[in-house]
Amino acid sequence: MCPKACGFRKECFCRDSTEELQTRRCGDAASYSPKEKRDWCNEKKQPTFFRSCPVVCGVPYCLEEGRPDSTDTLFFFLEGVPTSCSLISAGRAQYKMWACLSMELVRQVQGNVLCPNAREGVTL
Repeated sequence: MCPKACGFRKECFCRDSTEELQTRRCGDAASYSPKEKRDWCNEKKQPTFFRSCPVVCGVPYCLEEGRPDSTDTLFFFLEGVPTSCSLISAGRAQYKMWACLSMELVRQVQGNVLCPNAREGVTL
């Protein structure tokens, strides 16, 4: 989140925090009702949560076509298979489908939410 740590690469602005924020985590918002999600992802009401969870909150910039995928390490399944959105995007359709339908262990969000570019060309 901090330019000093990540630089000004586009992917740096579309990272969900893995820390607890106001007794919630970014991944919690993925399972909220539309009304709850609107409340928690409202920049004026919950600025810290909104800015810390841009992917789950659906910040338009993070959903732009052509935006670089994150290279942050993601872990799927109990074995903790390490991968990243950029690796998923470069993978075959079967790998993309597996990752998009799987729950990421640290963030507790499905892959298709974390990696919107990776789901292109895959029917979920």
